[in-house]
Amino acid sequence: ETGKPGYTKDRLDLAFETFLEDYRERFGEETDEQYGVKAPWNVRQMYKDMAAHYPEDNFEVLATEVAGSIPLTEDWDIFFRLDTLCRDERGIFILEHKTSKWSTYLWSESMKQNMQVGTGLYLLNSIFPPEDVYGVILNGFFFRNPPRYKKNGEPYANSSAGNDLLRLPIKMTGARLNDWYQNTLYWFQKVQEEHDKLKEENAGEHTMLSFPKNEMGCMSFNRKCQYADFCYSWANPLQEADECPVGFTVRHWDPTAEPPAKGALVIGEQTERKM
Repeated sequence: ETGKPGYTKDRLDLAFETFLEDYRERFGEETDEQYGVKAPWNVRQMYKDMAAHYPEDNFEVLATEVAGSIPLTEDWDIFFRLDTLCRDERGIFILEHKTSKWSTYLWSESMKQNMQVGTGLYLLNSIFPPEDVYGVILNGFFFRNPPRYKKNGEPYANSSAGNDLLRLPIKMTGARLNDWYQNTLYWFQKVQEEHDKLKEENAGEHTMLSFPKNEMGCMSFNRKCQYADFCYSWANPLQEADECPVGFTVRHWDPTAEPPAKGALVIGEQTERKM
């Protein structure tokens, strides 16, 4: 209930029912086994864990599914889609939900210089007075196997302790935020350079020189990249670009074009800028 701390059971039940209805539109029950501990049965458990872990939660949700763009330079906008914009006694903050199966320590270390996090901080400091900004809080949910107990109630020695939860607050001001800004400009410039080179490419060459491969990016999160076979087989993808490969679709993602959720906030407008 608004203005009161904690989570009531009926609200949690409603939240899970809402989640499951949306989830089943994309993933049938037959897929649950494929996702192991990230299946709906553990999502329900995670709701319970969250209520127990954060019994004093009491913040105002200003908007959900915050989407839009903000200028980086006169030529470039950066687009974003953020989960939740909130406010409490600390100030205005972004609460960004993340799921993982990593250790909480490795996950925390991997997020401290994340470009998405920096984008959120750049956004907050651009549209709100600095004294009103708290920062970005990453709301981490770590899915684990459920604990196993002996008949006497004691856990087995090798039993999992169950799901983990962690909230990681990240702030960037001054030199740190400028460091994110300069690094982001570097990657914008690199992408622009590759697009410029791509305009000069043709299918008659043995290899494509623009957009060089990241040879160490074929495996990520213990999964093989879905494009790995293409990269290995095609030295010049332009020779194979006339038809979409079987099982794939061409889709250009615009984070601001999706149907807005209830309470969604769109910041900025699409422009004719380069990116």
